[in-house]
Amino acid sequence: SGANLLLLDEPLGSIDPRAAKMLRIELRNLVKDLKLTAIHVTHNQEEAMSIADKIVVMRRGRIEQYGTPGELYYKPANPFVARFIGGETNFFEGVVVSSGSLLEVDVEGLIFKLKNTGFRKGERVIVAIRPEHIKLSSTKTAGENVFSAKVKEVNFLGLTYRYLIEIDGLEFVVKQLRHAGVYKRNSEVYAVVRDAHIFKHPGLNIKEVISYE
Repeated sequence: SGANLLLLDEPLGSIDPRAAKMLRIELRNLVKDLKLTAIHVTHNQEEAMSIADKIVVMRRGRIEQYGTPGELYYKPANPFVARFIGGETNFFEGVVVSSGSLLEVDVEGLIFKLKNTGFRKGERVIVAIRPEHIKLSSTKTAGENVFSAKVKEVNFLGLTYRYLIEIDGLEFVVKQLRHAGVYKRNSEVYAVVRDAHIFKHPGLNIKEVISYE
């Protein structure tokens, strides 16, 4: 038709998941080959991450963040984006108890030592920890943010296992590659929190902050 702009509204939404994954690649290659600009609307974050050069995350008609898939994953602007681009992200409310080269955040008595991104002592924050940023081990390792944990649930997902663990009464979802070790329900393990995102607390409860509605 000679058009340079292509609008795609949930084009893969009603297609079999396996076929949809193959079509993502075909669709991206077609758009590139034809040198088109495509606006692809989807609620599937995996689909968006695999197809897009740039992503706009919207909620309630407002833009929450615009950037590359990597920028949205590694540097989410707020808790909503951290949840949308990341699935089962673990969210907790906390208070900064020490602010130096490392930030110490108290989450219901559990102290996390994290990179200081400009927060001050006494500030209320929301801590977001992705399931893949927690590593389970049968032996204790040196370093920060190493906690004793108990495995409550185990789900086999093919290449990965999904675990629900408990640390001092707090529950965390963990996703770990199969070759990294397999742990049974009720196993006593060590959990290493390798990374986390910290956000200023907006004064609302977490469910409201990350809700799609």
